[in-house]
Amino acid sequence: MNTDVAQAKRQIRTEIIAWRDAQPAAERQEKSLAIWKHFFELPEVAQARTIMLYHSIRSEVSTESAIEQVLSTGRRLALPRVDSAAKVINAHEVSDLSQLERSSFGILEPSSTAPIIDPDEIDAIAVPGLAFDALGYRVGYGAGYYDRFLPLLRPDAFITGVAFAGQCVDRLPRHEHDFRLLNLVTEEGVQRQPRMQAPDRYYDAYVFDLDGTVYLGPSLIPGAAETICALRKRARVVFLSNKPINTRVDYAEKLTRLGIPTEPEDVINSSAVLTAYLADEMPSASVYCVGERPLRQELAEAGFRVIEEPAEHDYRVDVVVAAFDRTFDYAKLNNAYQCIKRGARFVATNADRTCPVEGGEIPDCAAMIGAISGASGVAPEVIVGKPHRLTAEAALKRVGARPADCLMVGDRVETDIAMGLKVGMETALVLTGASDMSSIERERVCPHFVIPSIAALLPEDEV
Repeated sequence: MNTDVAQAKRQIRTEIIAWRDAQPAAERQEKSLAIWKHFFELPEVAQARTIMLYHSIRSEVSTESAIEQVLSTGRRLALPRVDSAAKVINAHEVSDLSQLERSSFGILEPSSTAPIIDPDEIDAIAVPGLAFDALGYRVGYGAGYYDRFLPLLRPDAFITGVAFAGQCVDRLPRHEHDFRLLNLVTEEGVQRQPRMQAPDRYYDAYVFDLDGTVYLGPSLIPGAAETICALRKRARVVFLSNKPINTRVDYAEKLTRLGIPTEPEDVINSSAVLTAYLADEMPSASVYCVGERPLRQELAEAGFRVIEEPAEHDYRVDVVVAAFDRTFDYAKLNNAYQCIKRGARFVATNADRTCPVEGGEIPDCAAMIGAISGASGVAPEVIVGKPHRLTAEAALKRVGARPADCLMVGDRVETDIAMGLKVGMETALVLTGASDMSSIERERVCPHFVIPSIAALLPEDEV
């Protein structure tokens, strides 16, 4: 645990509790009623059949009226009970407040005999906290119970923080495991993520996707060179690409040619990550590669035996690699199928469905994976490109930054943004490539920021 973050959180807890305690009781009650009015007016809550609340203590947002409203409308009420031994909270069904008992923390909670509700059955949950920031992070009392419980809920469950407006701050110190809330209800209304604006600060490091983010085909996206030049004066910058059809040298040369001088070491692509993975898993393996020449060359240079005609070896190879391949045909599909049928392992570079190009999109590696998996009935054991952690870890190692101090910038929510969120980076979606606002809802992946293009990335006071 980062001791600086932990110490900063302790200080925030002390300050917020003091502020909250100083509010007159009548004012707290009035604000609490306003909070729950906003909460129950939300369409996600109006449709919910099972709602999880908490029993408030001391100067917290009072839940008395909210609990009464759930019970009086015939909906199913869940309240948390702490399991101290397992260091978790469980959701228990409560139909009558007489069923509550006081815990060792002084909190009224369901008895141990109350029925446990599977987290998968919870439709909406109100999450308490001491402080909340503009990106959706919260500071609780420090035990981490909600950070462990909330990931257990269904992807479509409605999760919101509830707090007084005075508990909201611009930024909170955080750990990578802190759960991010996409909604917050205060007496002033409802705040939802993402923020439709540029980040409000500089980061120690920036990780940029390339296709659709920095350039489209042969053309630089307007403002990209100027933005990256400005950032390099303050931070480390690396580039990621899921495309294995070029080497890192190729990407560096292209960026340099377009006006962004770049060394190959500052480019990480899926073929480099795949090669490193195979070197750890099966050094010197024989490989049949559904991929273009640069990837086959990189594998050969790394010491793998690249088999061009597997039929000459009775399709006996150690591993089949699937990658973005614009020369993919039936012969390659059959070769991959026959090798896998005879026991070859199956790995892939990336799972992008399409690749952005000038004038539209073309099929990407997901098409090759789909064909091979469809024929063989075997899915890849690993797809190393974004959003896999292997690619994120390679980038973080290169920039030497904590995930929380790093911004991932990309045009795809399901790869770029999902990867950043997975490892605890902050994220910015640009609308110059594959994803648009509807993609956020469809993929259920929410970036921290959404901006029109890389040209809008700098904090507003620096533009």
